[in-house]
Amino acid sequence: MRKKSLAALLPMRPIPSPLVLRRARESDLEALLLLIHDTIDVSYRGVYPESAIEFFKNHHRRERILERLRGGVVLVFERTNRLIATGALVGNEILGVFVSPDHQRRGFGRRIMLVLESHAKGLGLRSVTLSVSLPAERFYRAIGYELLKPRHIKMPDGERLDYWEAWKIIP
Repeated sequence: MRKKSLAALLPMRPIPSPLVLRRARESDLEALLLLIHDTIDVSYRGVYPESAIEFFKNHHRRERILERLRGGVVLVFERTNRLIATGALVGNEILGVFVSPDHQRRGFGRRIMLVLESHAKGLGLRSVTLSVSLPAERFYRAIGYELLKPRHIKMPDGERLDYWEAWKIIP
């Protein structure tokens, strides 16, 4: 009877790479830009017109991300030297919350929001505000945000970019 090797007897499961939630650094700028723009391209396509997608990408351009890094708290989830989620708190506004499409619905956005809200509370803030895109409406409602007022921006080509203003009292 032939002996089986130890490797043949053990189930082959991939070893998950470490996941780190940390504060973003200026050296993360290009990776943040890539994460945000890729997520906009995938998650907003079919929901918003092309002109609105370009508006979002321009709104989340290098200079704006750098302003957040320098003037607020920007968090990232990192796995194997790849950023997979991000979110920022600047003043009492949460913004730039994006989760890579292949990592959505796994709790990364919820965890970033909880940490940002906790940080806001530590700063003495009693509530936070944010703008909610169409694809993110259900997510923000599920984590306790009140959508206050539907808003829109008229695009140069006549199309609309619809969103909501929202807020939450920090528990």
